[in-house]
Amino acid sequence: MRLILTLIAALVVIMAAVGMRRYFQKRYYNVWFPSYLKFAATTGEQAEPTATKHLIFLICDHFEPGPRDDYLREWLETYHEIVVKHRDSFGNHPKRTLHYPIEQFKESQIEMMLPLCHSGMAEIELHLHHLNDNSESVTKKYVDGLAKFAQYGICQTIDNPALTRFAFVHGDWALDNGCPDWNPNPCGVNDEITILKSLGCFIDCTFPALWSPAQPRQINSIYYATDDPLKPKSHDRGELVRFRSTPTGDLLMLQGPLLVDWFDWRYKTHPTIEHGDISTASPLYEDRVRLWLQANVHVAGKPDWVFIKLHSHGCHRADWPQVLGEPFDKILSTLENKYNDGKQFVLHYTTAREAYNIIKAAEAGETGNPEEYRNYLIKPYRANKRT
Repeated sequence: MRLILTLIAALVVIMAAVGMRRYFQKRYYNVWFPSYLKFAATTGEQAEPTATKHLIFLICDHFEPGPRDDYLREWLETYHEIVVKHRDSFGNHPKRTLHYPIEQFKESQIEMMLPLCHSGMAEIELHLHHLNDNSESVTKKYVDGLAKFAQYGICQTIDNPALTRFAFVHGDWALDNGCPDWNPNPCGVNDEITILKSLGCFIDCTFPALWSPAQPRQINSIYYATDDPLKPKSHDRGELVRFRSTPTGDLLMLQGPLLVDWFDWRYKTHPTIEHGDISTASPLYEDRVRLWLQANVHVAGKPDWVFIKLHSHGCHRADWPQVLGEPFDKILSTLENKYNDGKQFVLHYTTAREAYNIIKAAEAGETGNPEEYRNYLIKPYRANKRT
């Protein structure tokens, strides 16, 4: 009898292990979880206990208004009402990077979005969904979309309007053919990083991408991806951006937080995953700030400048209670009241372009107040200036 019970128990354990493995693989946790275990096992590079931490906070919005201009108008008005009440240490209102999908381009929507840019509360950047493309077909989509943007001064800097520069998020997360086995393939282009670089892309803000094979193995990092034009997912790993160093790859990757919240078991059978999302499925609450700081995303050798990059699909109406509601208002107040004392923490609201400039300033060995480096290399866009 004891032998039978032992065999049954062993069978249950094996079945549970097999089931867990399948669950991990189905949700692609196996891609990044080993890196998380290594991350969690070490304290990582930390700022000196007495050092002031500068928090560079940005939201990269996969901004997809769809066909309803009236929804967009309501979103813009409501968003403005919230952020106009909030300021960082230097008087900047919260800023949102609006990654607008160029395949859904509508002049009326761009014209509605520009006043928010003029107020300094947003910058419009590039976003693209595409299926089963090749190098030639996707290049045409990027070129055509950037030409439409150029009519409004989007992705054209004030110092050199002829030079296109842009921050990027990939539709369906599938950067550089990151989901090659999906059908239809939401990319298909193995040399997409090379193409983006050639067209003026200076930073990718796509990741993390929970539940996607496109998620890099490397997590909670700022690094350079080097493209292998013959293979997919060249961003899987890369060289860290380092203080007082030189660039070592093709495209700078700024990741948001990706870690396990062991204190949140709302799903009963497993803890929640913090992946920087703002949505109804990932509601905002005060303790999430602790996790964003725990991710400790920074330029190697400069741990006192901490980057908190969140993402959302702001125009998805189901997410409006979080994106435009009281939780968003409260999280901004939490940042300003608890993480902005001028001694332990200093808060900086930025766009993706400004965050890139601060990263490059750290890479060049600049010190002091990152506020000074918002426009370090890539100057403001023409679209952000009132005509």
